Amino acid sequence: MNLYEQYLQSKTSDTETKVEVINEIIKTYPKIIDYLYNRLDTCFGEHTVYLVHMKVNGEDMLKIGYTKNDVVSRFGEKRYAGQNTLEIIEVVRDNKLQAKGSYYTITQ
Repeated sequence: MNLYEQYLQSKTSDTETKVEVINEIIKTYPKIIDYLYNRLDTCFGEHTVYLVHMKVNGEDMLKIGYTKNDVVSRFGEKRYAGQNTLEIIEVVRDNKLQAKGSYYTITQ
C-alpha cells in the first residue's frame, strides 16, 4: 500500500495509527512541517485576547475578541465587508495567552 492509501485508511483508524502515518508523511515530505506548525499555532500557539475601541461607519463601539495575529494586523485584513469604514481608536487591553487559555478567557 502506498503512502497516500495509508493516509486515506488512517483517517478512520486509532490515534496511534494516525501518528505513525503522519510521521511517515513528514519523513517523506519534510517541508510539510512548516504547514503543520502553522496549524498548531492556530490550535495551540500564542493568541491575543483584546478589547478595542473602534469606529465603524462613524459609530463608536467596543470589540472583544481573540486572534493569533497582533490586534492591529487583525483589523487590517481586507476580507471583511466595510473594512474601509473601520477605524481603531484605541487598543484598550490585550493579553497574550496560549490558544486554549485565550479561548476560555473570551468565552467565560
